[in-house]
Amino acid sequence: MSIRSARRPFALPALLALVLGAGAVSATPPCYQTFKRPQRLHHAPAPEDLLRIWVVFVDQGDGILIQLPERFAYDPDPADADPARSERVEVLVDSGSFFQSDSVRMARFLERLYPEGSHRIEHVVVTHHDADHVRGISACLAIGRFGFGTVHHNGLASYLPEVLGLDPTADAPDDLVADPRTGGVRRAMAFFDPDSELEELREDDLVGDRDALSARLASGQLQGVYHDLARALFEDGTGFPLSELRRAGAGGAFIEVDEGTAAAGGPELSFELLWPPERPRRFRQWSETINGNSVTFRLRYGQFEMLFTGDHNDLSEAALLGHLADRPDALACDVLKVPHHGSRHNLEEFFDRASPVLGVASMGRRGFSRSWRHPSADVVRWLGGPHRAYHTYAHERRFDLTDESDDRIAELVERTHVLIETDGSWFRVVEIPDGADPAQPATVQQTRRGDGTRWIDARPAAETTCEDEP
Repeated sequence: MSIRSARRPFALPALLALVLGAGAVSATPPCYQTFKRPQRLHHAPAPEDLLRIWVVFVDQGDGILIQLPERFAYDPDPADADPARSERVEVLVDSGSFFQSDSVRMARFLERLYPEGSHRIEHVVVTHHDADHVRGISACLAIGRFGFGTVHHNGLASYLPEVLGLDPTADAPDDLVADPRTGGVRRAMAFFDPDSELEELREDDLVGDRDALSARLASGQLQGVYHDLARALFEDGTGFPLSELRRAGAGGAFIEVDEGTAAAGGPELSFELLWPPERPRRFRQWSETINGNSVTFRLRYGQFEMLFTGDHNDLSEAALLGHLADRPDALACDVLKVPHHGSRHNLEEFFDRASPVLGVASMGRRGFSRSWRHPSADVVRWLGGPHRAYHTYAHERRFDLTDESDDRIAELVERTHVLIETDGSWFRVVEIPDGADPAQPATVQQTRRGDGTRWIDARPAAETTCEDEP
């Protein structure tokens, strides 16, 4: 279902007419000149070389699953007397929801993707610990079928205020990264390092490894969704113990791919950590600081590149651009995970530096609120138009429903997962309806206009070319 772009508000009858008439669109995706890349309808990647990236519909929040190519699969228990089974390597990047009732959406998706037995996800990236990014991680563990290997996070924690020596009834001091609510301090994150010119956060307040997290959980220091996440990591799951907790800082250890276990001859695969810096920084108030230190990385697979950005804001994007000033191509990508659900808190220069062919992001019904407006018109314009901006709730559905309730919007707009597939040379994006079988995504030939792309060349080209015949 695709509702075409519009700049003026729709009356409800006109909107319904568009929904009902959506079937009268072309049977296959067009060749877009603005992509400035060769595109083809017919391409048959080798199954063992196919990498999949799922931007999962979790309603208002982020949840991304990266499935490494089958040639990176391994035997999880080679000493077992049973025949060796092959397990695909995955990376879960966040899983959350603004509404508690939606926290199980990622778990339900994983159950459809892996319908049998228990399953271990080798790497989890917690870009930051807002509820709309971590609630679903706890829910995945709570159902008892999924376990995690290594968790990568930015080191920031949410503490009870008295742990950092604060009076919960007092106002938060100006030089403290804290969250003042209802006239007092409900939670606290970190003190500043007084010797830092960049307003870096104090090392003692950061959580560096598994033992530190376990100790702070056991001593009752943690608060809110961060406490729930820590408890789930240690107390829930299938019996796969948490192997390691790593604090991600630019230039430090991150996701390492064991090329030695992969079948020879395929494209190279790597994860490059770009942000936060070695120690997180303050960006004005609580929400901007926690978002601004989002773990940010670039996935490279052969010629294909995708940039993952968490919930960056204009302040942190400016800092990241400065951090990478001597590497002008460090943010360049084919697909951009759009920062902060496509909100207006972004910089045009950041999008110029990334210069993606397509942008993808997750959003839900909360994003239609008057204060949020996801995706913002500026972000869609910076990406090059609605046909280059894929969202889990609103791709090419730029209409104004300010007079409608959230429930009414939910009736009118289709929820989709956004799937990126690539063999390192060509890539495509396709929407998969929520509830559909993720093991059987539509082919390019089955994808209607507006619901996905042709196969796109991952190598920059001087002009667009189109291949329609096999």
